[in-house]
This record gives sequence, C-alpha cells and structure tokens, in this order.
Amino acid sequence: MRMAEQIPVSPLVHKKSKRMDKKRVLTSGDAGKIIPISFTPLLRMDQVTRGQYVVNVEMMETAERLASGISVCFYAHFWPFLAAERFDGMDNFNRSYQKVAESSGSVTPFFETVNYSASDAFWSTLGVHAASGAAINAAPLEAYNGIVNHRRKARSKSLPERTKHDATLAEAFWRNNSMSHIVADFDQAKIDGEVPITGLDFSGGTVTSPYDNRGWAYDTSEEGANRHAPAGDTPTVTNGKFVWDDISFELSSSGASLSLANIEMVKKTAAFARIRSNYDGIDDDHIIDLLMDGTSVPDELSRQPILLAKSETQFGYSQRYATDAANLDESLTNGVA
Repeated sequence: MRMAEQIPVSPLVHKKSKRMDKKRVLTSGDAGKIIPISFTPLLRMDQVTRGQYVVNVEMMETAERLASGISVCFYAHFWPFLAAERFDGMDNFNRSYQKVAESSGSVTPFFETVNYSASDAFWSTLGVHAASGAAINAAPLEAYNGIVNHRRKARSKSLPERTKHDATLAEAFWRNNSMSHIVADFDQAKIDGEVPITGLDFSGGTVTSPYDNRGWAYDTSEEGANRHAPAGDTPTVTNGKFVWDDISFELSSSGASLSLANIEMVKKTAAFARIRSNYDGIDDDHIIDLLMDGTSVPDELSRQPILLAKSETQFGYSQRYATDAANLDESLTNGVA
C-alpha cells in the first residue's frame, strides 16, 4: 500500500549488458554524392559510451595530378526513431511500440518495410543484400533520407526534400563556396507588425516615350479590356489582344513621410526576423513561436538528427612514372585521404 497519494512513473531498473559493434566495410561510390558507409542499430534505452571510426578513402587513378584540391567530409549522425514521418509525438510513438491502436482503430507500424532490389544504389553501397523482392527493414533508408532532408532544410528552404524511401544517393553539398557563411534567408512575412509609410500616391496611366515597345497587352475577349487604355493612347489589336507600347505611372509630387519611430520599428522587425531565421527548417510555425517565446520543446529535439562528429580532409596525391625506356614521361596519379 502506498502511503502517499502519488502514482509512480519511474521505470523498473534492469541489469544492463554491454555489447560491442565492430564493422569492417569496403564500398565504393561516385564523387559528389553522400555515400552511406555503415549504420549501428540501437534498442530503446540503449546508450553509447564511446565509438571510433577509421575511414580510408582512395581515389581512382588519373593520368595527371589534378590542379584543384579534392576534399572529403565524414559525418556521424544519431537518428532518433521519433524523427520518422509516421510518428506524431511520443504518445503515438509509445502506442506504436506496444502495438496499441489509435483512436481511428489503426495501429501505426513501428517499422516499415521496402522490397529489396539489387539495383538500388543505397542498399548496394551500404552492403546490404537480400533476396530480390524480399521485404526488408526500411529504417536505414529512412535515416539516410531524414538526415539529408534535415541538412537541406538547415541550408535553405529552397532545396527539395527527398521521399523517405528514395533509394538513390543524394547529391553532396558544395563545400568550396565563398558564400558558405550565408544560411537560409529569413522571412519577414512571418513577423507580426507593419511599418506605415504615408504620402505614396500613383497618378493614372499616361503615354510617355521612354517606355517604347514594352508590349503591355490585354485579351480582347475580356469584358471591358479596352477601358484599360490610358488617356490619349489608342491600342492596336495583335493576335486577339489589345496592345499598348507607351505606358508609365508616376508617383505624386507630394512625397512620402516616414517617422523616426517607424524606422526604429523596422530595425526591431529585422532583428527579430534574423533571430527567427535560426529556426529555419522547423516545419511547424507554432513550435517556432514557442521557441521565440523562450519555451523549451523537448520533443522537438528528439525529432531531429543529432550530429555526433564531423571530420574533413583533403586528398593527397602520389604520382608514379613508368620505368620502361619508351614511356618514361607517362605517369599515373593516386589520391588518398
């Protein structure tokens, strides 16, 4: 009998074991691609104490030494299973793990499967083999595409997202970039507030010579289209359209006024927009609003891949010349990183 009116929610403590995961991988791939090398599955409540990867990369032989340097970047990511698209949150995740149905009556599958094909670049590069057409766990493929999409969203909202079961190899990011310090642009439209500017007024359309051959046109089938003609300009009909060549609009001579308070408002708006741009890549606006308010959202961290380590180096070249008398000027170059 509990003496306190409290329901415990702490899990039972079980004796944990340790296991090692050793891999020796040999694979190949094309330059300019994000190449999966290895993955290590984790169970619930698992933890990683330490780990180390030693990677050697060899470039195919070239006839001459390349004038430009070639770089290779290595990334180690932790992909939490909650980051899978099918999970709405921890409640849905736990029900799926225990095979408990949702309110709709269906059970969210904890694992998804795909049919194996030897022609899929992802599985062949990763070294996963199975019978053709056999259903295999799609978790490594989901993790790969999820990490790529996360990195793309962190770079720019204009980069296209990959589908979760896309088995092709993704394009690598361009490293030698003079604009590498520029991150995703901020969207001022998401910032509440406006800056009033008074005194702006446009006069009606008039015919002026500096705008010859602009080709403004309206379809003759539109009702009242000819009423758009500025005073003093008679349109011509070309291919069923009314066409004017000389049209311009001018601001009124009264000018525009902008107060110092409005200028200060612009500065604050731009400052908040830059702060908000730090959260570019988060899909839900209400999550961004909470973070901007200073409210922590623990589940959001569990829905994103976590970068564990990163290393970057350049290829070194070794050049070998022929030893026979007829080809002493011939050579081959190897690159190693």
